[in-house]
This record gives sequence, structure tokens and C-alpha cells, in this order.
Amino acid sequence: MGQRTDALIQGQSDLTVEVDGTHLYRQVDLDSTFLLSRISGRVLGGQGAQTGRSLAIGVNGAVRAVTQTSQLSGATVFSAIVPETAFRDGSNQIRIYETRRSESGLGLLSVKVPAPASYRLDASGAETLLVTPEGTEIPIGDPGVTGWVVSRPSPDRSRIFIGGWGADVENRVLPRSIVLFRDGEFLYAGRTGRYRKDVVRTYGSSEIDNSGYLYEFSLLDFPDPAATEIRVFIHSRDGKASESNYPPPGNTTNWHFRRGAATF
Repeated sequence: MGQRTDALIQGQSDLTVEVDGTHLYRQVDLDSTFLLSRISGRVLGGQGAQTGRSLAIGVNGAVRAVTQTSQLSGATVFSAIVPETAFRDGSNQIRIYETRRSESGLGLLSVKVPAPASYRLDASGAETLLVTPEGTEIPIGDPGVTGWVVSRPSPDRSRIFIGGWGADVENRVLPRSIVLFRDGEFLYAGRTGRYRKDVVRTYGSSEIDNSGYLYEFSLLDFPDPAATEIRVFIHSRDGKASESNYPPPGNTTNWHFRRGAATF
């Protein structure tokens, strides 16, 4: 561990991967009680078998962990713990590599990582539209796409947790993305993947059992939390969208929700 990644790269892997929570590494505060040392993600594509593939985790240009891909709820995933000493204040670079071992030692193959999805809201017309990364304009409010969201700060108030569930309950399929906006600007697009027994019970469908999500954000992403407005949307796989349901005012001790948007 600790070898420089640029000295070990030997080519390109056929794998395409997505790393969870990359936004958390953009503004690291080493004095905070919160450092995300567990780096995880999923394999989006590749040739041949995708489980049991050996991966190396690079942090700021050095190999900090080695792990293997495995199956979880139908997805090919990976995770590893890296030392907190691998991080620095400010922006940190996370890279994933497939490993190749030979008589000369460890070699790395660069994996493909898709560009982060970026959505926007278009309120210029009679109705607000969700504009996808491909530029497709989707009316908001399809009744077949629904979900709930709640949120709270961590006990030490260094992080914000935003979690809930979202699904296309009409077609009994998981959504393409859960999309978050901060003060009208795109903040984050994530996937579901947490088991929700209550959703299965309510809609009588095991196909949407992993419709839950929980995202973490550094408080540094919210310079003025009391004045920050968060809105959450559910984007289905077949091009429909709806805004998440929010608890009524007074249902949470940490956040105040109003008018279809959540305010710290």
C-alpha cells in the first residue's frame, strides 16, 4: 500500500464503475469528526464475469486499499476501508483501478467512470420541468412515481443525512435517479438500494423492495443551512418524474418542511 498509482498503470480495464458519494470528497475537513473512510460503489458494465474482480482504491494518487467485487441485491458492488491519513483538507481525488498481478508485482488498469449526471429545473413556462442530463424535458407530477423523504443533521452537526424511498409504483420498478436540488440548483443524483419492508407491504411488490436511499453530505455543502431550500425529485426509468412527499411541519425536530420543499 502507498505505491504511486501513476507508476503502476499498465492499460485500460473493460470495467465501468460508479463511486458512491463522490461529493463528500470535494470539501474534506480533517478537523471534523466525520471522515468517509469507507469507499464503495458499483460496477455498471464490463466484459465477462464482473464478480470476483480485484480492484485497487486510489486516494490522492496512491494505492490505499485492495478489494474484490461481489453481488448484493442483484448489483455488482465493491467497498473498502482506507486510512484516514490518506485524506487532506479540501478536495480529494478518488480513483478505482482493476489490479493485474505479475512476476514484476502489482499493476493497475484504469476503469471507466461515467461523467456525473447533472439535472436542472426549468421554470420558465407554465409548469416546472425536470431536465435530464440528456436534455429531455419531463413534466413533474406523474402519480405513478412517488416516494417520501426525511432529513436530519448528525449528532455533531458535521453532516446532513437525506433519506427516504422512491419508486415507479405503477410499473413496480426502481427509479433511474433520486435528484436533489439546493436553492434551485442541482446538488446530487443518486440511486436507491436500501431495503424498505414498509414499501413492499404497502404496494405488495418485492420488485421495489430496494427503493430506499440514504445520502450523506458535509455541512460544508450548506454555508447557510437555515436559509437553504432542498427539493427532491424521483426520475423513473421510462421518462416520468414526480416530486417527493415531505413530512408536514412539526413532524421532525431537526428540519422544517414547507410548501413541498425542505428548509433547515
